[in-house]
Amino acid sequence: MTRRRQPNYESEIRRILIFSGIFFAMIVVAAAALFVLAPFRVDFRAVYDRLEGTLQVSDVYGNELSLVSDIDRPIEVGETVRLKSGGTVRIEIAEGSKAFAYLYGPAEWSVTTAWRDATALNHIQGKGDDYQIVLEQRQGVVVYDLSRADPPLEKLNMVIRFPDGEVRPESVCFQASAAAQGIPSAVVDVPCDAAITPMPQPTLPSLP
Repeated sequence: MTRRRQPNYESEIRRILIFSGIFFAMIVVAAAALFVLAPFRVDFRAVYDRLEGTLQVSDVYGNELSLVSDIDRPIEVGETVRLKSGGTVRIEIAEGSKAFAYLYGPAEWSVTTAWRDATALNHIQGKGDDYQIVLEQRQGVVVYDLSRADPPLEKLNMVIRFPDGEVRPESVCFQASAAAQGIPSAVVDVPCDAAITPMPQPTLPSLP
């Protein structure tokens, strides 16, 4: 009489566990590679400080907040800031970028687009090869100081939109004046120094 061989359940379970472990390890390695190598987009926030006067901030839903304290406060993409006549404020266009906009009231200004496309490692290091920043200046005079910007101006891919046109800055320090009372918007270079003050609004041809 021949004895029937009993199935080796322990051996089968061991094979399944080994296969599952290898498969899981492959998934982990692939996920880690994607995390390190695959670029993805991160939005920036603007930050205000050095406020004199009252700053009104409104979100995309029309909710408004009045700010009167000279503290760091993030401004999200899509929010609009309005500065009353006689007021001044410094805004870091993208948090940590050292690219600054000095608003002189009355002014209306917003960041409509601000992002960096990079791998996770580059995001951690604060680096990236693909930036996009779009600002809207609907009213008033703004002095821009990009002299210490990181990344530098040539990598920021910055656009400033006015009621009557838009411009891509070519200088690191310049004054932008939005169209008002029949005078077209204008951009003029200014010195880069610590005591930035606006020049009289120049009369220049309309923006292209």
